[in-house]
Amino acid sequence: MGWTVQTLTGRVRRQAHEMRRGALELRESELRYRGVVDHVHEVVFQTDAAGRWTFLNPAWSELTGFSAAESIGEPFSAFVHPDDRHSNLERFAPLMRREVESCEHEHRYVTRDGAVRWVQVRARLILDEEDQVAGVTGLLSDVTERKRSERDALAEQRVTRALAESSSEEEALRAGVQAIGEALGCSAACCGPARRAASRRACAA
Repeated sequence: MGWTVQTLTGRVRRQAHEMRRGALELRESELRYRGVVDHVHEVVFQTDAAGRWTFLNPAWSELTGFSAAESIGEPFSAFVHPDDRHSNLERFAPLMRREVESCEHEHRYVTRDGAVRWVQVRARLILDEEDQVAGVTGLLSDVTERKRSERDALAEQRVTRALAESSSEEEALRAGVQAIGEALGCSAACCGPARRAASRRACAA
């Protein structure tokens, strides 16, 4: 075909050079991506198909107090508040069944020191080369302050309504305390006589 050793050698060298250049560009792209991911405030995450963390950026440690290294390989559900685990899995179910392309919901996570943080989860599937579910990727955003503001606003609304509907000072006090307890998710015991007595003393002062 008229090819000489020199021609073939030249083609091989050009191909090798292009491969090295492609690998270098890919590496540079990966480094740029990692530089961005490592400095965003949201948690960037990936899990495998079984729900175990496979990637977490540094924001995870800021949110939960757990390091990425000790969390990788652990099921994400282990960090979700026990009372929210069932509903959390229910929200993910349509995504894992591929009924939706993405999902978004809010649940409570528990930090290393036992504190509770409200987290907004935005997730989509990772598919492998055979179009099978390989895992999930997405973002976790701390929305604790927003949830606290919403809770306080709800408490204020309920107290205002309870006071307006009360016919006496005693009834207003009782209704107000109950309304606050309901808005805060407080049990009846936590809004019992002792708490009401403290409220009376505060009002009297």
